[in-house]
Amino acid sequence: MIKILFWNVRGVCSPKFLQNLKLACRKSHPGMILLTETKSEDEGCFRCLLSLGFDEIVVVSSLGRSGGIVAAWQKNEIDAQLARKDRQFLQFQCKITEANPFMLTAIYAHPSYSLKQELWGILEDMAPSISLLWVLIGDFNDIGPLSKKVGGLDGNEARIKLFNDRGQRCALSDIGYQGPKFTWRGPKLRGCRRLYERLDRALVNEAFLMEHSDWELQVLPRINFSDHNPICLAFGASTAVNRVNLPFRFEAMWGKHEAFKEFLSDAWGFKGDIHSSLDKL
Repeated sequence: MIKILFWNVRGVCSPKFLQNLKLACRKSHPGMILLTETKSEDEGCFRCLLSLGFDEIVVVSSLGRSGGIVAAWQKNEIDAQLARKDRQFLQFQCKITEANPFMLTAIYAHPSYSLKQELWGILEDMAPSISLLWVLIGDFNDIGPLSKKVGGLDGNEARIKLFNDRGQRCALSDIGYQGPKFTWRGPKLRGCRRLYERLDRALVNEAFLMEHSDWELQVLPRINFSDHNPICLAFGASTAVNRVNLPFRFEAMWGKHEAFKEFLSDAWGFKGDIHSSLDKL
């Protein structure tokens, strides 16, 4: 099984960074790691990753104490060729064993609205030209449905809709997850419950969904070093994906099929249990 670990580490300058990264890797045994919000301009500080068995490293330096991305991988596990480098993402063309090549994009979406707009503008321009399988994994600094948030102030419905609309314009789908429901532990504001949100996720194009049935995205236990949980995308998983956590999304193109109405009527078979009916689609 080949695994890709993503983790927003919230800084690598602490002497405890390597110790905690070793802990995350020991639990998942990844062939590739993608770390964001490194908050480091010193590319040399990432040479310590070689001690974990990785032999290739690509770095996007932070701007002062903001952002930063690093990717490291084992060449005997994953063949990764750098395709594009940006302050909010790293993109590789990857090949794993006998599977078809795929595009991998490691995301760190800046909390700033304008920078996030810039990121999604690039992704929307890029999407039509990507003919390969495409998976984007990272911290999108946004939530989908309100069910992916508890505590804090009321959710911003317009922000949620904008995130969903952006994903649809790129023809991307959330692949769901296994494990803890939330990936970020936020502050506890006066008069509110502590904030928890699902900010870290994987989005894929239709080609990826058609090709891979042996994947799963695992949300790993949070390590106290960061307020984000690591997440791990596994290929060749022996267990089936937990479809309960896979969001339902209607695709407009379905309605154009001549047999769609008949199929929907047969599959829906509504008996008063909406969840059972959706599972049949």
